[in-house]
Order: sequence, then structure tokens, then C-alpha cells
Amino acid sequence: MDASVNFPLKRTLTIIALVIVPPNAIFIGLSLFLGVERPLINFDYVVAAMLFPLVGWIAGALVLFFAFVFDGVAIVGQVLPFNRITDFFYFLPYWKHSPQTYQIFIISIFILYLGTTFLFKSILRKFDISFLAIFNFLLFAFIADVLLFPTANNWVWRVKDSNIVDSQVLFNFDARDRAFFGFFDSEGDPFSEGEYKGLMSSLVLEKGGSSKNFILVLNESWGASIDPALNYALMSPLLKEVENRGGVYEVGQVDAEGPTIKGEFRELCDKELLHINIRDLGSRADSCLPNQLRKKGFRTISVHPASGLMYDRAFWYPFVGFEESIFFETVRWNSRCYSFPGGCDVEVPGKVRAFFGQDDQIFLYWLTLNTHSVYDERDIVFSDFECSEWQVDEQSSLCRYLRLQSQFFSTLAEMAAWPEISGSEFLIIGDHAPPILEPQYRGKFIDEREVAWIRFSIP
Repeated sequence: MDASVNFPLKRTLTIIALVIVPPNAIFIGLSLFLGVERPLINFDYVVAAMLFPLVGWIAGALVLFFAFVFDGVAIVGQVLPFNRITDFFYFLPYWKHSPQTYQIFIISIFILYLGTTFLFKSILRKFDISFLAIFNFLLFAFIADVLLFPTANNWVWRVKDSNIVDSQVLFNFDARDRAFFGFFDSEGDPFSEGEYKGLMSSLVLEKGGSSKNFILVLNESWGASIDPALNYALMSPLLKEVENRGGVYEVGQVDAEGPTIKGEFRELCDKELLHINIRDLGSRADSCLPNQLRKKGFRTISVHPASGLMYDRAFWYPFVGFEESIFFETVRWNSRCYSFPGGCDVEVPGKVRAFFGQDDQIFLYWLTLNTHSVYDERDIVFSDFECSEWQVDEQSSLCRYLRLQSQFFSTLAEMAAWPEISGSEFLIIGDHAPPILEPQYRGKFIDEREVAWIRFSIP
């Protein structure tokens, strides 16, 4: 038998081991660490590898670089919102301040890219039968996955189902076109026609004639705990202060999915967003709660410690009715926080206290920041929350999340103690459930579909 027709099994296994495995392995590791989904095999690396022998290593290396970039963005974008290329450049200067684990991943990925380029250049000198067999097999698997197991419910901020073989480049263009590129560039009314009644508008309707101030806090990543006692433990500093002031409170939970901005419009405008081309809302925002309260003589103020450029908040906040907005770039902050680049929530009460105690009626909207994944330990300034009492590892991301939430409620308790806050109605509500990095904790402590809320009054 002619040896030339024998299938070169050894070379085929070599290509699988040195071409298919390395780039996929590190990104699978990153996705497991962040607790997000990713296909087992990214077909983009097969396409890049094919270009090395067919077109040349320079073209192949360039395509390989973009495959790495899109793979990383598809994964990290489920935790940090890379909505536009400008958002990427906003985050870029902060990478040196990111958690050490992130820095190690970034450096490791860059080294792996260089190593992968060298391997591809060394091994893939010709387009032979081994590579052709692998390419055809994975191409067939990719097409079969797309046709037989469509993933239409995946969004750029959360991938729920991943195929075995898929393209991260196509995912970025498809999901981001639906969720953000199209979300930002779509025309027409950004709001759905369906009726939605936010908890804040219900509170204003109920208490509008008897309350001087209304304070809405959209609490980043505050999910409903499966054991209600856990949320009571997180809120205990606030609950004690409310009781000391003779106030009353009510707690609950509600379904909420999607990115933070969808939670904002649910409570500020009683609207569900269809897209985020909202720089110029015009009269479409007239019915939003801040506009309605402004017409009644309220002074409307928003505060968010991140940049006003994120999600175009600096542009659409005035349209929904905010007379004054405080962002990271508009005032001086004494410190910087790291879970998400920006200022620190513990400083927010000091930024807004001067608005109270005057004759003005105040509507204050506070969008928190520091309880954002990945819950950087450097953002924990003070917190005596004991994770061990809840059988949670002190070094886990869940523990950091719980301590940051406890710190937030302690900060809010200080605000509730102000004499000038009397006559105020508060609503604190989560925007979406928190991403939890450790698989053993997911779905066991925090509900993955519901957010918590508390409303209280200070007489």
C-alpha cells in the first residue's frame, strides 16, 4: 500500500494540540473565572491559521490578532459594557489600576498571542491534508451548530447559551448590532408600546401630596437574595437608622434583566427600551418622572460617580428632566474606585447634602457604581459584614460583593440620619442581578432574575 495515502494522524494531533488548543484554552479559563459563557472552540482561530500557509504569516498574524481581540471583548463585555469603540478608549487608561488578576490575564493573553503567532508560522508552512481535515470538520461543526442550535436569546451583556464551535467575531457583530451598534443607531421611538409602571412613579403618586423630597437610588447589581435574611443583614445599618428616626419601611423584589440603562428607564420613565439611540430624546421624554416633578416645582438632581459619556448619560439626562447632574468629570473626588472606573459612592452624600435643608423640594436620583462586578477589594473602605456567618469564603467575589453592598447601606444610613432629610421618601432598587464569579455560589445566594428593593420614609 502506498504510504502517501495514509492519513497523517501524528501531524493532525500536533495541529490540534498546538494550533486549536492554546488560544481556546486561555479564553475558556477567562470565561470560567468571570462566570460567563464562551464557545468551546472559536472558529476564528481556524480561519486565522488557514491564512498562514495560503496568504502569508503577516496577514495571518493580523487576523489572529483581531481574533484574540474579539474573543476578549466578547467575554469581558459581559462584565464591563463595551458599547462603542469610544467606551473602549475610556477604559484603556484604567487598565493599570485594574485588579492584579486582570493585569495578569492581559499580559498572559498578549504573550500567548506572540507564542501562537510563532507556532502558527512554524507549523503551518503548507496547507496539507491534516489541516484540511481539521478545517472541514470544524467548519461542518460550526455550520451544524448555527443551523441546529441557534442562540437568538444571547445578548452582548449576557450570553446564556454557547455552541461547541462558534465565531466570536460574528457574535460581536451580530449581538452588538442587535444590542448596541443597532441599539445606538436605530431610528424611531426608543420605547416599547407596552405599559410599564415603575416603583418610583407609584411611590410619587401615593406620597406626592405629603412628601417634601423624593430620593431614588438605583443600586448597581443589587439582586434579590434567595434567603431574605441575607438582604436584611446587608441593610441592617440602614434599617436601624430608619427605625431610630421613627420611619417605616417596606421591602420586596421584582423581575429585572438587561443592562443598567434599561433599569434606569424603567424607574425614571416607566419605559422599556427598544434601542439606545437616545442622545436627542426631545419631547418623547416629557412624560418621564423628573420632567413631571420639575413641572411641579421640584429641583431635579442626578449623581453618578462614573463618566457622563458612558451610555450618553450627559446627553439624555437633561431630556428626562434633570436640571443638574454630577458625574466623575464634573466635580472633584477625593479618591478613585476600581470595580468600575470612577469615583467612590461613599463620597456621594457629601456631594449632595447642600441641596437639602433649603426651601426647595428635591428629587434626587443616585446611580451607584462601586458594587459593579468584579467587586474590587480596594473599594471596600469600611465594612464589618462577616461572610463566614453565611458560609461564604472570605476571599471570594461573592464576599466582596456582600461587603460592598453592606458598605453602601452603611453610607445610606448616614444620609438617612441627616436632620435636613426629614420629610423624604426613599426608594432603593437594584438594576440587575450581580454576576458571581464562583460557580459553587451561583443561584444559591442571589436570585439570577430578580432584584431587591426597599422603600422608606423619614418623618
